[in-house]
Amino acid sequence: MIKRTIFAASVAAFLVAPVSADDIFNSNGFEASDYALGPLNAQQNWYGEPGLGGHEPMIVDTAGRTIDAQALMFEVDDVATDYSYAEIAFDDIVFAGYKTVTVSFDVYRENDGWSSNLWWWWFDEGTPTYGLQWDEANGAPGGTYPFGWVDGASGVPTIQDQYTNVEMTWDLENGAAECYYNGEFVCAINILDITALTGWAFQLAHDEADGSGPDTCYVDNFVISGTKDGEFTLGISPDPLVAGSQGKFEVTSGTPDTNTFLAYSTRGAGETYVPFLNVTLDMRGPKQAGGTKKTDANGIATWILPIPGNTAGVTIWLQAVQTENKTNLIKTTIQ
Repeated sequence: MIKRTIFAASVAAFLVAPVSADDIFNSNGFEASDYALGPLNAQQNWYGEPGLGGHEPMIVDTAGRTIDAQALMFEVDDVATDYSYAEIAFDDIVFAGYKTVTVSFDVYRENDGWSSNLWWWWFDEGTPTYGLQWDEANGAPGGTYPFGWVDGASGVPTIQDQYTNVEMTWDLENGAAECYYNGEFVCAINILDITALTGWAFQLAHDEADGSGPDTCYVDNFVISGTKDGEFTLGISPDPLVAGSQGKFEVTSGTPDTNTFLAYSTRGAGETYVPFLNVTLDMRGPKQAGGTKKTDANGIATWILPIPGNTAGVTIWLQAVQTENKTNLIKTTIQ
């Protein structure tokens, strides 16, 4: 059976953010299982290039600049219009039937005297489809604007000398987008004229005059995920969860008006039969997180749970369950 525990007393932490049942693209942390050290270009269908005095995006194992063993590095010299650029294309996400799409990545910005603009964008038209960590002219450490400067969007100060998470979700069906920085809500805006999503790009750009300084930044754990209609789905925000903050756990497309349980494990994936629900969870040693929730008329239920401050580095597995019904399994490591 599912063992209930008080979440705040647990050694595990929870995650929050719309993570979908499907990984549309997952960098798998740019680790050695998929990526070799050296230029990113031509690895796992990525394209990378340097611009002017910029450097080609590289897979590196620089001490203190990776979450696990490897990360993606962008670097520019102190020359106006230098850039370091990477992109990846894929089949159209909208055409494939995805109704919600989430982009999440971790980024490390150094307190080295100057931070150039780090841009990200979809290949496609519409709003919001771009964002950045802005140099803000002379302001250090600058600001993080997940949805850029479009009407209604806003930003927060960039955190330096540690990895932070940027997460953006597009609810294409309801025409709304929201974003988070390092687990904290930033803004929500309306979606306009997004009819295709066919690729993603990053660019570190020395958009300032010569003399401001060179810059290096690192990106890790880049994931694009999505959900389609009719799938009983668990999402978490932010992803990854952040120790000492709160996580949001939400199920969609569940059976309406039905008791729903959130299970977690620190023991890994596996199989555990739950007799009173007549369902087999995809984890070993499951415990219950939070209280039992009843889905609303649309099959949605939400938990807001505290993530203990001593759980950084803990990996947990999460799954929601109803009678004879279960969601996707989410694996995440708390930061």
